[in-house]
Amino acid sequence: MEFKFFTKDGGYTYLETSSETYKQEASQLIELGFIEQSLIISAESAQEAEMIFKDEHQGFFKKLNMLLGPFITPGYHRSK
Repeated sequence: MEFKFFTKDGGYTYLETSSETYKQEASQLIELGFIEQSLIISAESAQEAEMIFKDEHQGFFKKLNMLLGPFITPGYHRSK
């Protein structure tokens, strides 16, 4: 099975792409402000797809933090 994920405000939901109602449900999620992720996850179950999605997200943020870390200074403020 293949799953497509949609994110909004730190949360997420997913749809099985082979579902008969996939296109309609995806359109509704987008109208509600969800962002369609480009990642399609192939897994044997929805639970397995969720685990893969969470691992991918955590890995992405760790890499982003490593790249941007040297440029972010704690306590930065603007003065007039």
